[in-house]
Amino acid sequence: MFDLNRAMAYNGMMGDAEKFSNLPEKFRFFAFESPEFSIIVLSFQNEYNDLVKDGMCGPKTINKMILQNDSLATIKLIEGKGFFLWKSSHAIPEYTNKNDLKNKIEQWAKILWSGNIKYILIKTADGRSRHNSDTLELISKILPDYGISVYPWVYSWNYEDPSKIQTQVDIHNRTYEILGSPGIFVVNAEKGMKKERDGKTIPDYKKQAAEYMKKLKALTGATIYLSSYGFVKSHVSIYPFEEMVEGCDIISPQCYASAKGYHKNPEKCLERSEKIEWRKFNNQKKPIMPSLGCWQKRENGIWLNSWHNEKQIVKAMDWLKTNNKSCSTFWLWLKPGKKFGNIKFSERQWEAIKTYDW
Repeated sequence: MFDLNRAMAYNGMMGDAEKFSNLPEKFRFFAFESPEFSIIVLSFQNEYNDLVKDGMCGPKTINKMILQNDSLATIKLIEGKGFFLWKSSHAIPEYTNKNDLKNKIEQWAKILWSGNIKYILIKTADGRSRHNSDTLELISKILPDYGISVYPWVYSWNYEDPSKIQTQVDIHNRTYEILGSPGIFVVNAEKGMKKERDGKTIPDYKKQAAEYMKKLKALTGATIYLSSYGFVKSHVSIYPFEEMVEGCDIISPQCYASAKGYHKNPEKCLERSEKIEWRKFNNQKKPIMPSLGCWQKRENGIWLNSWHNEKQIVKAMDWLKTNNKSCSTFWLWLKPGKKFGNIKFSERQWEAIKTYDW
């Protein structure tokens, strides 16, 4: 039985049962205890600010609440601070044998733990090709011992031969199972899902996108995050946005401060992506959880803060917290201070993320 007074007693919720009872009947509220959240209030996302303004919840609870459309009551959210991992070599130096690999993964886990990192999104496949196969299983076993969840992300494609979609889904599901079916699956959909690629037109690209998302959801049963362009307008005519959004549970725009002249204004970049760029494709009001950038690029012999520098990182994370986002995901993990080709993740950037209280 749901007890409003008991529910509001957690984590500084203010107000009284009468205030909640007087809300329109379209709202339904549930409360339960979980390791992650004391209260989960299921409501309509666009009403959140009104609830805060009217004193129905206090500022202490902003990051303890999830407000979603009723139809999304079963989704699982990524929580805390975390990183995309593209190549395991970006985190784990060369190793000589399995024991050496195990020790180096544990060393990496201790670094992550020191920064209160709660999850890693590891690339498990690119289309029909598996990635990080040699390290995947050990990473998925060791990191949770340090309180760090491991979730898969894949780069998805459509094909001239639509029958290859099923093969792709099967491979993606298999990598999900290797990670222990963790309940969350991140689909990175960009160039690979477009209408035209390498001068060729992909037949039924919208149908393929819908089929891929539907089959992936059916096989994994996971909460599906759609990781795609932060700014979508220039891609509308050649990308299946409606189909990808329809098939996902959560939209995760890639919001890098350098995009479209927002180099020094990550908050404006995040604001525009959610409230202008993605609004057209989010009629169902699915939750939006943006990802951030945290690396530097070398051009003409100079290291540029092409993505967030340490000050921008703090501004971006402040915006996420203020807007009730459950996580701050960064592209991408590189050993701090070490160069990989023409990019690096600076020690100052890592320090900003490491010390940020989330």
